[in-house]
Amino acid sequence: MSKRLSVLSAVVLGFALLAGACGSDSDSSSSSSSDTAAPATTAAASGGDHLGDGSLGEVTVSAGDAIQIRSLNAISGDVAFLGVPNENGIRMAVADYGQIHGFDVDLGAGLDDLCSADGGQAAAQIIVADEQVIGVIGTSCSGAATAASPLISEAGMVMISGSNTSPALTSDLAGTAGSAYHAGYYRTAHNDLYQGAAAANFALEVLGVTSAAAIHDGDPYTEGLAQAFSDAFEAGGGTITVFTAVNKGDTDMVPVLTEVAASGPEMLFFPIFQPEGDFIIQQAGSVAGMGGITMMAADGLLNSDYLALAESENMYFSGPDTRYGDNANQSTGELAADVLADYEAEYGEVPAAPFWAHSYDAAVLLMDAIAHASYMDGDDLVIDRAGVREHLDSVSDYAGLIGTMSCDAYGDCGSQKITVIQNTDIADYVASTENVVYEYAPAASTAVGEVVAGGGDITMCRANWASGYIQAEIVRQVMQTAGYTVSDPAEIELGPSNAYTAMAEGACHMWANSWYPGHFSWYENELPDGSLVADHVMAVDGLFQDSGVQGFLLTKSWADDNNIVSIDQINADESLYSQFDSDGDGVGEILGCPEDWTCDDIIENMIAFSGWDNFVETKAGYDALFAEFMNKVNAGEPAIIYTWTPASYVVQMVPGVDVVWVSVENVLDDSNPLGKDGGENHTQGEGFTGLGADECTQPCQLGWEAADIQVSARIDLLEGDPFLAALLPQIRPSILDISILQVDQTNGDGSEAHVQELAAGWMADNADVVAGWISAAESAGSEPAEETVARGDITMCRANWASGYIQAEIVRQVMQTAGYTVSDPAEIELGPSNAYTAMAEGACHMWANSWYPGHFSWYENELPDGSLVADHVMAVDGLFQDSGVQGFLLTKSWADDNNIVSIDQINADESLYSQFDSDGDGVGEILGCPEDWTCDDIIENMIAFSGWDNFVETKAGYDALFAEFMNKVNAGEPAIIYTWTPASYVVQMVPGVDVVWVSVENVLDDSNPLGKDGGENHTQGEGFTGLGADECTQPCQLGWEAADIQVSARIDLLEGDPFLAALLPQIRPSILDISILQVDQTNGDGSEAHVQELAAGWMADNADVVAGWISAAG
Repeated sequence: MSKRLSVLSAVVLGFALLAGACGSDSDSSSSSSSDTAAPATTAAASGGDHLGDGSLGEVTVSAGDAIQIRSLNAISGDVAFLGVPNENGIRMAVADYGQIHGFDVDLGAGLDDLCSADGGQAAAQIIVADEQVIGVIGTSCSGAATAASPLISEAGMVMISGSNTSPALTSDLAGTAGSAYHAGYYRTAHNDLYQGAAAANFALEVLGVTSAAAIHDGDPYTEGLAQAFSDAFEAGGGTITVFTAVNKGDTDMVPVLTEVAASGPEMLFFPIFQPEGDFIIQQAGSVAGMGGITMMAADGLLNSDYLALAESENMYFSGPDTRYGDNANQSTGELAADVLADYEAEYGEVPAAPFWAHSYDAAVLLMDAIAHASYMDGDDLVIDRAGVREHLDSVSDYAGLIGTMSCDAYGDCGSQKITVIQNTDIADYVASTENVVYEYAPAASTAVGEVVAGGGDITMCRANWASGYIQAEIVRQVMQTAGYTVSDPAEIELGPSNAYTAMAEGACHMWANSWYPGHFSWYENELPDGSLVADHVMAVDGLFQDSGVQGFLLTKSWADDNNIVSIDQINADESLYSQFDSDGDGVGEILGCPEDWTCDDIIENMIAFSGWDNFVETKAGYDALFAEFMNKVNAGEPAIIYTWTPASYVVQMVPGVDVVWVSVENVLDDSNPLGKDGGENHTQGEGFTGLGADECTQPCQLGWEAADIQVSARIDLLEGDPFLAALLPQIRPSILDISILQVDQTNGDGSEAHVQELAAGWMADNADVVAGWISAAESAGSEPAEETVARGDITMCRANWASGYIQAEIVRQVMQTAGYTVSDPAEIELGPSNAYTAMAEGACHMWANSWYPGHFSWYENELPDGSLVADHVMAVDGLFQDSGVQGFLLTKSWADDNNIVSIDQINADESLYSQFDSDGDGVGEILGCPEDWTCDDIIENMIAFSGWDNFVETKAGYDALFAEFMNKVNAGEPAIIYTWTPASYVVQMVPGVDVVWVSVENVLDDSNPLGKDGGENHTQGEGFTGLGADECTQPCQLGWEAADIQVSARIDLLEGDPFLAALLPQIRPSILDISILQVDQTNGDGSEAHVQELAAGWMADNADVVAGWISAAG
């Protein structure tokens, strides 16, 4: 440290005098020319052995000259409190770093950004005029950076800021570049989307406020942070009463404070600078209505001058986490505590603002980049500008004073840790800034002292088929939320023939694209050391069990014309198979898979096993194969292709409309007729038969069993990290969600950023689900008892709609497996209007048939003792999140003939709605629900809300209503009915074939137009729009949001039985499984014994899954 202090002593006076000057080489300061080598390298590379390709030009530093970098901060004016500590931190870093390959580093005189766009632009013009400058550390203020960054970028330089925080400078954290982003820009400060979320979460979770106002001053930093806070606050359920602004230079804050007070917030958030921030806090006491409003600001006011104001006492401030502890910069080796001590010794004060350490780390990153991007040319040092950026782009898990840093694609490199402090001592700045009351990181916001679970670096790869991208990215983001650093899986994209070997050899730790049992064939690959893939890699329960339906699609019109029932039939008839011969070689083609996919080997084994000697497999890139298939189908020509779901392919070519799943007569066993490596794992068990005649030739047998789509990972990774081993099996997103996201992906721009954005949106919408997975993983690890544990007695009820029977019985049997004695839910069968009251009064403990949010309306029912249902009953996470799609079905032929787009259109035209009037009363009928079902009240509220005054709801037993609907549809008559999935109803009347989901123009909000008890819970949010034109009138808007189908139970039951409270959220069977079982139930004898038999079969097939749920519950 002595070397740095001596250098700083020599420059500090010059810095004070030159703070606002342009500077020149003659008056600049440089690091010592001692023999301290750059920590990154000890000697420069020669020739081309360096980063960079010369595309941005090279800078030659002659022997005896210095490497030129610059600093640009707000070192004069009202915001000098921020810029001066930044500048000091930069100079300390240059002194600590020493020479780079024997060359001094010259920082020059500090340039002033004036915390303004004009200042930033003027200073940047000076910097870029000197072609020897490699990069600049700064600016202090985001507003200055918006003007400086484009000039720096255009010059091929880099700019690394220690205190810019505006999202506009980097990205929205979902893969979209900010409006002011320019290549070559980086920062070690946080992105204010995180700070806004931290401030909002603190307000909601700790302060308990539900309303807030926000003030900014139009600066990119202040407006961006105020907006980030407002968005996060509203997303968390809060209300922003006013979002307003002042102008820089305003001194009279009474008008804006009066506006705030009139809106009645509980809290005011004003992330602005001084002096405007001074005037707000000093004048607030004089404005009526401001008393009692909690005041909160951000890092723009988090400085020693502001915290000394009397009026700021007990205010809250968000900002970067400055509790650096034992952090050390890995390149200089200096501890944060030592750097801070030397700062105080040199400058006689503690840093007045928090970003000095960020600026130190920024300077070191720049010098590291120069070291890696330079080489010797004789006695000269040559620095490749593109190489400097290349190094910064690759920064990952770098240890700095501020903590661990990794740079994303848009230059966000900071640790992103945020704290909230309370200014409890205006006389002691250090004490107040150390008074942390809340801490936040992208992984989680936590109470102080708690530790985020998880951690470590994971390299992830992914499949080279597009339909696997979304699930891989969601798994990655879940792990990131749990505290892991996870590489972008797009960086290592592989087919299964390479993926398992790559994991086994350590090129990546895991992927989320396994399709078992087929992929087990790759476990037998031998590695160079003689070991097998199976010695290093294992399958992990989770994701989508029995959900990967796969098989062969065939042109539907051709299949209908030729009465096709199977591929075997086609293979046996030359007049048929010859129509698939496109190249004249005498055999037909089945469009298959790329050669490095498992399905290629399986299809070849299938052809041999089934004796399809008049067919061969065509292999190519899958999207090219599918494009060829689509062209043939659209032309009415025969074609067969292998495909799978979930995938957008079956949205482009819809089974039952454009194509049909074509059956096979024999299901491949483990005989491995072609002797493929691992071919015994190609067996398809009993195949898959769960599709109706509208979608599959009969008798339906796809020849492929529904695959388990799972994570696979290195064994040593899981054995060495029990938390990760417990977390991965918890990750089970709704397969319906994945399917919808795949459609959105297909309709997008094809970019990786779009995939990340879609996954991030899902994560935000399902934050509570993800938190539950992480919590369950934290509590996992108890060894299961060797014998069944005797637990309590539970009385269970169930819904009085048949499609709810299976899930209720599975929940019951899971609890029985866990040791509970559970009554037959069929003994107490209720509608929702009675079920919640029955649970509240103790007639039963629980049921598994809640549809939320709609069913929350029953929580407001009052009991005879004056208490509410909500005092006794609660919803339990689990079962099927966002999976209960619901809406109105309409006769498809009639809709097509009349060009129907919405119910509103029908309601407005007497010639249309009169056709739904079966009793001559002048209004049409919508077939609805029984009166004790929640949907009855919602439909009535919808009719009132939408102004459908020419329709009424018909109420009756639902099966009777649906029978009436089927009769009308089969007769070609118009009819509308409310229905839902998962249920067998949409198998009896298939959307896109018999019926169509009909859209609505307006989605019911919480206004409760008919004043129904609990009717504010009838709101349908943003509705549901995720269906294509084949199934839904366009633009599609079902008017009902996808419901969470969950268990509900008595609160005292769960509070008194922690194991049960932990078990129920674990129970998440595949919704595809439930749908298939519902079809089997409908086709059965209608008995309760049959329901129990179906559930017992599922339990046997999924015994390992159930055991995992019970183990996770502890």
